[in-house]
Amino acid sequence: MDIERFRYQRFISDISGQDVYAHGGTQGGIVNEVRAWLRPELDPRRVVIPSGAEILRRFRAFKRALPAICARLHWDPERLGFVDYAYAVASWISANPL
Repeated sequence: MDIERFRYQRFISDISGQDVYAHGGTQGGIVNEVRAWLRPELDPRRVVIPSGAEILRRFRAFKRALPAICARLHWDPERLGFVDYAYAVASWISANPL
């Protein structure tokens, strides 16, 4: 993924022929591109993914809640490792289902 389409061709030829998706440098653009990339791989009868706008809204709500989650667990939100961050995400999702 890159900010703009075909920019990579100016500085790297090793990935020539690969699809590079442009996200426009915005969080919404990144979320929409990743969602679109993942969506064809999922069985629509079993998995429903919300819109990119909804994913971004929920991500922002999680980020606002993260300091309180960390305070409850006595963690420093600026120094979370992957496992602790994943635990915080999973606990927030459990408390805030779709």
